[in-house]
Amino acid sequence: MLADHFDQEMFGIYFPLYYRLMGAGSPDFFSSHRLLLAPHTELGGIYADYYDHWRAGEAASWMAQQPFDARPTTDDWPYFFIFDRWFTYMPNFSLLLFILGMLAVFALLFLVMPLVIFRRRGARTRGSLRIMGYFICLGMAYMFVEVFFIQKMSLLLGHPAYAIAVTLGGMLLASGVGSALSVRLPWGVVKRVTIVIVVLLLLLIAHVWLLDDIVRSALAWPLAFRILLALVLVGSVGVLMGVPFPTGLSIVNELPGKVEGMVAWAWGMNGVASVMASLVNLVIAVTFGLRVALLSAAALYLLALLVFRRWPGTGDLENAQ
Repeated sequence: MLADHFDQEMFGIYFPLYYRLMGAGSPDFFSSHRLLLAPHTELGGIYADYYDHWRAGEAASWMAQQPFDARPTTDDWPYFFIFDRWFTYMPNFSLLLFILGMLAVFALLFLVMPLVIFRRRGARTRGSLRIMGYFICLGMAYMFVEVFFIQKMSLLLGHPAYAIAVTLGGMLLASGVGSALSVRLPWGVVKRVTIVIVVLLLLLIAHVWLLDDIVRSALAWPLAFRILLALVLVGSVGVLMGVPFPTGLSIVNELPGKVEGMVAWAWGMNGVASVMASLVNLVIAVTFGLRVALLSAAALYLLALLVFRRWPGTGDLENAQ
């Protein structure tokens, strides 16, 4: 039975039970697509090469010399199927950069052209670049946070399907609640956006350092309780992220000299940025890890706040409701 079982196609690193019971095996069994590493045999290959350097205490130097990224996966870098390394081995990065470049061309076309149209219609477009920067930062940061939580909730919930459903559903629902609450906050629009983004920044930074410990401490919980925990973690961030966008839209809708279509233009900027962010976030996460990707989201929210406070006319909106 064992012989019949191990005669089938299989993938793995080392099968000590087979080695002990069946002997060294045939050369065909130790082919590159069946067994990757078999100590005490003559099997060569990259895994055997690494094993030899590891025994000699040279594992780190061996990895640094490889043209591809051979580091082991971690919870912060769970990309076991990506080996890209900048400027030496870039099959995935090259494709991502090509798609990103195409998206950037269309983004510039569809975001800048409306400004020309607005000018021809007599709109006062002073500060338009700052308005564009605000909605672009919000769109990219939202997607960065969303992807981060999908990855982390996959570990907490045990399956990507659960993580996607809970994260997307929970974050969109929480953002809707935040949007509804944004007009009920007892501050003017400038102070409202400032307070919400500052609290959001603190929460995101806390997640960078604490979320892994929270997830690991809850892995033994029943699935229902883990889903509730995921909804709390995602929802607390989602409510805050739901405030800046509708607040910005309300200001754009009241800008002096605006023309029909500027609110739709703001929606478009946010949507284009979200699409591009899915690729940019993957490049950042694969290169530096998920924590750096979340810190990038925090930096984008901070930039959005700085840009927002320099919007044309925001000084007159300090007491607006």
